[in-house]
Amino acid sequence: MSMIEVIKEAVTLARKYDNIELTQELLTAEEDYIELKRENLKLREEVNNLREQLKLKPKISWYGHLYWIEEDELTKGKSRTPICNNCYDKEGKVFRLSPKLGFGSEGERHQYVGCHNCKFHHQL
Repeated sequence: MSMIEVIKEAVTLARKYDNIELTQELLTAEEDYIELKRENLKLREEVNNLREQLKLKPKISWYGHLYWIEEDELTKGKSRTPICNNCYDKEGKVFRLSPKLGFGSEGERHQYVGCHNCKFHHQL
């Protein structure tokens, strides 16, 4: 029997014996219990998110003005993949940078990497 079921059964008994004060206390206890369950769920989600971030932390390094993530499920078999400095520094989020080609004012080609999330780009 769950805690909520126990409280509801106690409320039923308190009402049966016309104990208004006990009924009100039990209903308050039920509301408090529901609020604690919500808070517990929220905290568990936060803990899981932090655990995921900690898994990535040791795999991220700084080299050549970019963050790089070592081989894992995000890099799809590549040894290292650049990630967005902006997104990682501001929000702690990991977004891979995609290779792109651009042209300068005199038609010269530039290779750079760009973030699809925040539009950050870095010339290589």
